[in-house]
Amino acid sequence: MDIHADQPATATRPVMTSRQRGIVRIETALLIALGAFAGANCRYLIGLSIHSSLLSTAFVNVAGSFALGALTQEAQLVGMLSQRSQRVLGTGFLSSFTTYSTFVLDAVAATPVVAMLYVLASYALGFIGAFVGHHAVSSLSTNQTGGNDIWWSNQYTLSELAGQLALSAGTPSAGGSPTNGYHSEH
Repeated sequence: MDIHADQPATATRPVMTSRQRGIVRIETALLIALGAFAGANCRYLIGLSIHSSLLSTAFVNVAGSFALGALTQEAQLVGMLSQRSQRVLGTGFLSSFTTYSTFVLDAVAATPVVAMLYVLASYALGFIGAFVGHHAVSSLSTNQTGGNDIWWSNQYTLSELAGQLALSAGTPSAGGSPTNGYHSEH
């Protein structure tokens, strides 16, 4: 089955039947659920590591803001991750990793002065995190070869990206590569 079914059909990627699209949608929903499971468990482990609910919630929200800023900028400038991978990371992992409800509950439970400082600091740091993530990807997307490097010109699934990172580091990997039949050379 085509791993890029969430993208338009091309000469090398034929139109899918409605049954195939349905299967891909179910598969994508399950992958998002897996991402959500991982994000929620990462948040839980951070909560165990940082013994203050205010600090652990602020940390995950700022880290999530940074990651979401990087993810959205990656989609606009680089486009290395497939739309499905973006959904797994953004809708799945990051939406479960960050937590607005705990943020509000922590603010309500705090004294008025602490609550006001917490809300202001959380929003300020969240915006700063998203801004830094956004600009980090912008600066990384400009490579030394003038932007025509094959690394930046393909879309990858998460497993293919892991394979490319492992290959870049000189280690063997089970992940795919851009020439494994899923991508065309540019």
